[in-house]
Amino acid sequence: MSVKLLKRTAIVVRPKKPYFKWANSLDNGVKLEEDSELEHTVYLIEDISDSDTVDIEAMIKPHFQFIFEEQLAGWHLLESDWPSHRDLDTFLEWFEVIYHSMVIDLCPGRIKTERYDRY
Repeated sequence: MSVKLLKRTAIVVRPKKPYFKWANSLDNGVKLEEDSELEHTVYLIEDISDSDTVDIEAMIKPHFQFIFEEQLAGWHLLESDWPSHRDLDTFLEWFEVIYHSMVIDLCPGRIKTERYDRY
């Protein structure tokens, strides 16, 4: 078997109480349970495997705005209902960031990609 180490860091963001409170405040007839087993999106960012220490804020800073909006849009597309204050501190209050510096591709061949348009 031929495996490849991807020179990327994988990050997963998991919603915290403020996200659930916002999502459940919307009048869409569906409520999220905080202890539910949600499927989380995996984001690949630049490789941090050479770093001795990991500063989560520094790592997420170039990407948090896109991820924040992606997480909001994943639940509710109407931007006027999104929180207006979406800075880094708010992002870190709303989401737990989990990172993985070892990303190993077990599939043969090249990685296939396709264009992604949020909506």
